[in-house]
Amino acid sequence: MKLEPSPEILIESLRDIGYSFETAVADIIDNSIAANATRVEIFLLPDRLTNSCSVTIKDNGWGLDRNELINAMRLGSKSPREKRDPSDLGRFGLGLKTASFSQCRKLNVFSRKNDELSGFTWDLDHIASTNEWSLLETTNFLDYPQLNQLNHDGTVIIWQNTDRIDGSKIGDYVEKLITHLGIVFHRFIQPPNHVKVDRKVEIFVNGNAVVAIDPFCRHNKATQVDDEEYIQNVRMQVYTLPRKEKHKSLEEYNRYALPGGYQKNQGIYLYRSNRLILWGTWFNLLKKSFDSQLTRVELDMDNTSDVDWSIDVKKVFAQLPFVVKHRLEKLTNTIPLRSKRTINLAGRAPIKAESYPVWEFIEKDKSISCRIVKVNPIFKGFLESLSDDQKQYFLKILKLLEHSLPIEQIIFRLHQPNSSFNNTDISDAERESLKNLVLSVFTEQGLGEANINEVVKNYQLEVE
Repeated sequence: MKLEPSPEILIESLRDIGYSFETAVADIIDNSIAANATRVEIFLLPDRLTNSCSVTIKDNGWGLDRNELINAMRLGSKSPREKRDPSDLGRFGLGLKTASFSQCRKLNVFSRKNDELSGFTWDLDHIASTNEWSLLETTNFLDYPQLNQLNHDGTVIIWQNTDRIDGSKIGDYVEKLITHLGIVFHRFIQPPNHVKVDRKVEIFVNGNAVVAIDPFCRHNKATQVDDEEYIQNVRMQVYTLPRKEKHKSLEEYNRYALPGGYQKNQGIYLYRSNRLILWGTWFNLLKKSFDSQLTRVELDMDNTSDVDWSIDVKKVFAQLPFVVKHRLEKLTNTIPLRSKRTINLAGRAPIKAESYPVWEFIEKDKSISCRIVKVNPIFKGFLESLSDDQKQYFLKILKLLEHSLPIEQIIFRLHQPNSSFNNTDISDAERESLKNLVLSVFTEQGLGEANINEVVKNYQLEVE
């Protein structure tokens, strides 16, 4: 019995498999790189009538003749079980179509090979009206001025009726896309020393060159690099990124934080044939924390291991093979210490005991808590002046402060891009009042002038 799926229902379903604008464009560029392109140009042009835009992606790779282009327009144009060239970034033969359908209702593909220009269109509205898999052939190329410069072998893809792109925010799309492509294809744009690629690839978005963003900050001498190792056919290398003070500028520090910051982007960076397909995850082997935020692990797989890794259509999901997972489980036991050592170097020198700190740090079972130093003369003197009931009430207040102190949030926010900690946001009059309190209490305790001045300094109560 032949039971064919409804073209309209199936193709609408394919629009919602989880692409973002950036991942959809990246999937198209995969085809350009697989076609040996050295230059990819992307243009987002506003369509003020529909408040959307058209998107053009042009490359100078191997072109396709008419029959090859027809096959490329087929959903599922290549079996995932078929042996691929090591540089082939494809998977199911679906990427061109599903990525495009996720953003537009009209996909036009034109390709030139040996001076022959061919063009075909998937129009989702036409499919809906006919309920047939009707691939439309283009015969009037003059309707597409984007083709004027395709005077060599190559391919041009045009997204029209982009109903899921807000045409009033093209600048935002361009900015996010440039960053995303700079991360995903950084090995092709500017190959690191240990990476071998057949050729470099230039990528432009609305005329702006995409700059490679190496997530491991290898150019910085303060980056700690472990020796590489191999887990069967998977290459692994661990990096501990420099703390903020080791970057030459705040701009550089923020650049390597990547969108979302260091805490979000810690973890494993999985490359498939030199293309970054997944990053910022520990695959549930380790909970993301402040202590591990500077650690990033580089994993390299080839395109023959897709089944072992359960790579999905979008190439943004994977599962660890058992042997790799087993090795990473051992590694993650040491990872928080790597990053933590680097972060701790940035901390202020601890206050000496004789300087009467207000807070103390208690370490127990590999955890740290903060407590108010109640023997500090300021608290001790005040407590002694209270009745028993008042003393118990005040001690409860202090306990509440200790218990509710948002340590992790403070640390997390402190290490976010464009942030700094400010605990001196008081007026000169308030500062002077607190300084007088300290002078009064510690003078009464018989502390010498030099030691009192040290306490004032440590409490940051010096009036400028």
